[in-house]
Amino acid sequence: RGIKTGDRVLVYNQFGEVEITAYVSSKLLPGTVSIGHGEWSKFDNVRKSKLMPYGIDTAGNCNLLIGDTHLPHIVGALLTAGLVEIRKVG
Repeated sequence: RGIKTGDRVLVYNQFGEVEITAYVSSKLLPGTVSIGHGEWSKFDNVRKSKLMPYGIDTAGNCNLLIGDTHLPHIVGALLTAGLVEIRKVG
């Protein structure tokens, strides 16, 4: 959808929103997204939304994109969390 490596993208779903730098690769199946563990959350207190009242996370904390139903099963890394949408920022 016109997203290329280096673009800033917003990854979001019904649980949260994170902004990350895209890295487009042929190593992933089309339509899939892989988010590295990211950093500690860094909330942008200027850009807020109804879903993220403290601000959109700009560090890429993928834990903000999973719901509470996954919490009892998290030990180390959660490999599959659910569906997300992506859009280019700017």
